[in-house]
Amino acid sequence: MSVRLALKLLLLFAAVLQAGGAVLYMTVFGHLPAAPWIYGGVKSAMLALPFLAMLAGWRPDAFLRGATRRDIFAGVSLGILFFVIILGFFRLFPDVFAQAFADALVRAQAFGIATPTLFIVVGLLFATLHSLFEEFYWRWFVFGALRSLTPHRTAIILSGLAFSLHHIVILLAFTTPALAVLFGLLVGALGSFWSFLYARRGTIITPWISHIIADLAIVVAAYVILF
Repeated sequence: MSVRLALKLLLLFAAVLQAGGAVLYMTVFGHLPAAPWIYGGVKSAMLALPFLAMLAGWRPDAFLRGATRRDIFAGVSLGILFFVIILGFFRLFPDVFAQAFADALVRAQAFGIATPTLFIVVGLLFATLHSLFEEFYWRWFVFGALRSLTPHRTAIILSGLAFSLHHIVILLAFTTPALAVLFGLLVGALGSFWSFLYARRGTIITPWISHIIADLAIVVAAYVILF
C-alpha cells in the first residue's frame, strides 16, 4: 500500500471516528455509566491515529513550535472576539441555548460533574486541555495531513467539514436537527478559520489560545443555564 493511500484511509477514519463515538457516548449510552468509558476510548483512539499516520509515512511539522508575542496577541484578540460573539448569541437567543442545555445536567451527572464547583473545575480543564487536544487532532494532524495530500484551500475546507461533523452529532442530542446542523456548520467554519490561522502563523499556539477563550464562553453560558 502506498503512503498516500494509507494516509487517505487513516484520514477518512479520523474524520468519522469522533462522530461515530459521539453517537455512542451521547445517544446510545448517553445516560449510562458506560458513556465516560466510551468517551475515553474514542479519545485514546484519536490520540493514537497521528502516530499511526507517522508510521505510515506522514512527516508533520513540530506540534508546539514556539510563538512570538504577535502570535500570542493574535490568539488572545481573536479569542476575545469569539467570546463576545458566543455570549452575544447567548443573550440574543437564550431559548435556543436553554433548549440545547436542557438535557445537559442529566448527562453531566452521568459523567459525575453535576455540582457547580466541579462543573467549574471541569469547565476550565475542558477549555484548556480539551481545546489543546482538538488543535492537536484537527489542526495539526487532520489539516496538516490533508495539506500534504490536497491543495491548501481544499485542506482548510475539508478539515472544517470534518470538524463540524461530530459537533452536529453532539448537538443532535440537545436540540433540533436544523439547529444542530446550523450551529455545527458554524463550528466547522470556525475550525476552518483556525486551520487557516495555524497555516498563517506557523504555530498551533495562536489558534489554541483563541480556542481556549471561545470554549470559556460556552462554559459560562452552560453554567448560567444549569446553575
